[in-house]
Amino acid sequence: MPFENSAVSAILVLQGGKDVENIWVKKIRGKQYECRSIPFWAYNLSFGDFVECGPDEDGEGLFLDRVLKKSGNRTVRTGFKGKQRANHPDAIAFREYLDEKRLGYEFTKPNLFAINVPSEESYRDLLS
Repeated sequence: MPFENSAVSAILVLQGGKDVENIWVKKIRGKQYECRSIPFWAYNLSFGDFVECGPDEDGEGLFLDRVLKKSGNRTVRTGFKGKQRANHPDAIAFREYLDEKRLGYEFTKPNLFAINVPSEESYRDLLS
């Protein structure tokens, strides 16, 4: 959700240490931030989670260090195969479903969705 004026980008080093994901966070106080994006690659992190961030050893950039408190949200990821991928009629219908159910999502072309699921009921509905 990079549209929020108070959100800044933090770097999260992914498991294995070779790859990173940029996560939008909003400062709460001190080193405490709130996750304001839906992660594509980072597991055990969801929209609304409270996290601790700090600079790297050179003081350059902001790095996400750990989750302090879970928000109760769940992140679900899915993608579409084939030549049409995100332009496939089922993918278009899926985006319409997410919009109708007011489930927040982020989308990266050509085919990956990261979906914020705020409740167990929403999760069951999504899977049915």
